Amino acid sequence: MDAVSVLLEISVFVIGLSIGSFLNVVIIRSREGETIRGRSHCRACKKTLSARELIPIASFLLQKGRCRGCGTAFSLQYPLVELGTGLAFTAAAFLFPQDFLFDVRALTGFILVCIGIAAGIVILVSDLRFQIIPNGAVFVLLILGIIRLFVVAKPPYGGLASVTLVNHASAYDIGFSIIFALFFAGLWFFSQGKWMGFGDVKLTGATSLIVGFPVSIIAFLFSFWLGGIVGTILLLSSRKNWGRRIPFGPFILAGTALAFFISRIYPPFLFFFRFF
Repeated sequence: MDAVSVLLEISVFVIGLSIGSFLNVVIIRSREGETIRGRSHCRACKKTLSARELIPIASFLLQKGRCRGCGTAFSLQYPLVELGTGLAFTAAAFLFPQDFLFDVRALTGFILVCIGIAAGIVILVSDLRFQIIPNGAVFVLLILGIIRLFVVAKPPYGGLASVTLVNHASAYDIGFSIIFALFFAGLWFFSQGKWMGFGDVKLTGATSLIVGFPVSIIAFLFSFWLGGIVGTILLLSSRKNWGRRIPFGPFILAGTALAFFISRIYPPFLFFFRFF
């Protein structure tokens, strides 16, 4: 990796940290019914935070995770979301050519991927902390999925060498998105919301549309495998009981991200689904 590439990755990481700081504002204020406009402040004493108190990660560490005004401890969510967003943006940059900043199409694709990552992080944290999947974030993912239907080229199969993207018309993408959403809707309906929330129904429809067929099948399987493994571990460790629902949104997102990255890094993985 040359110096230009290193500088690019560092720049993307720093931008990700800043976006992560903004996502924290979105997550907390939307939960409390506040507008995202206005200066950031301590949730306890309402003290307006200065610029040096808002430096991603650094401010949290220098202040030992506490408000300089009242000493109230800040949630670990703040640095974790900032760091996670920075790392996710940096990982996404690896999927694009080193000179993607100078290619309009590649740069647009990178920006759209980062928007999807940002929306996914909002959903992830909201579901873990509050067991709520924000409609606004799901709507952003849905719009990204619709955009992909119109702008992503789909070359036909012709052997392993050409298996780089989904090959069939958008009908397959839409069809499987509806099928997976209906499957989750069935779980939600028959369990009366105990097994699955309706937010999971909307989320899986949007994420399936984003990655498209056949990656959506892989994402669906990964989601259930990850959810089953983690759920079993939590139940065996008594961290959860059968009467409490485990948020499934994070597993949908994790399965989708894992399937997406594998399909981009190792395209022949899709070869097993070429018979559709």
